[in-house]
Amino acid sequence: MGMYPAKTHSCPALAKPAALLHSSPQTRGAEMIRILLVVIVAAALAVPFFNRVEPSLFGFPFFYWYQLAVVLGASLLTWVVYAVENAGGEDE
Repeated sequence: MGMYPAKTHSCPALAKPAALLHSSPQTRGAEMIRILLVVIVAAALAVPFFNRVEPSLFGFPFFYWYQLAVVLGASLLTWVVYAVENAGGEDE
């Protein structure tokens, strides 16, 4: 085959999509929660949306406080995804 042994993944997201159809409802819920990460990345990449000065917050232009809100939101959503995916198991 090759020089390296075949890798097996324990992560369901890396499994074949057909395997996810036969997974338990809790597993599918944990998989679907990852969509939150896509939402926050899309919010950070939508530069034409937040490339403006008004409305300002405490004297800071919208451009700056929106980016700060995205960073804080990303860290919060990352924690939520981690907590949901590890709800039934122990930390690795």
